[in-house]
Amino acid sequence: MFTDPKGFTLSELLVAVAIVAILAAAAAPSFQTFLQNSRVSAQADCLMSALQLMRMEAIKRNSTVRLCQSQSGRSCDGISWNDGWLMWVDTEGDGSLEAEDSQEVIRYFEPISDQVVLTNSRSSMTWIGYRGDGTPVGSTGMANSTWSICHSAGGDEFGREIVINRTGRARRSRGADCGN
Repeated sequence: MFTDPKGFTLSELLVAVAIVAILAAAAAPSFQTFLQNSRVSAQADCLMSALQLMRMEAIKRNSTVRLCQSQSGRSCDGISWNDGWLMWVDTEGDGSLEAEDSQEVIRYFEPISDQVVLTNSRSSMTWIGYRGDGTPVGSTGMANSTWSICHSAGGDEFGREIVINRTGRARRSRGADCGN
């Protein structure tokens, strides 16, 4: 039977819309999972590259380079690691970044997504750093510290961990203890 080439019938259109709706409903949960995984993975990549940059800069400059919690991007005024980070050269070696100091800021990292939670195994750590020889230093000791990057919706399967060993090498792995 030959159909009129002018268009679709109402029943054909409704069947097509129903099929699209069913496919979209089936894909939505997978897409949510993909988004959660991508957000956590991107934040883990950002932290890992910040640690690598900090170590490289410390060795290159033969000076201590630090990373601290920062909301403003001008001082170490952050309350948590989710507020953003400020990387700077501690030329005076006193571990503080103040306006009157002659410290050199290397880079400011924007606050992370509200949907991602970043914690350190040493919860009181307010700054971390590397000395000029590439060894780690931190406000509460940095060696063998673990960073957990989790999605705020929960689920350990989305979590990532970054572990810094005694020599300062950082490694990234899947699966973090996200408290679930």
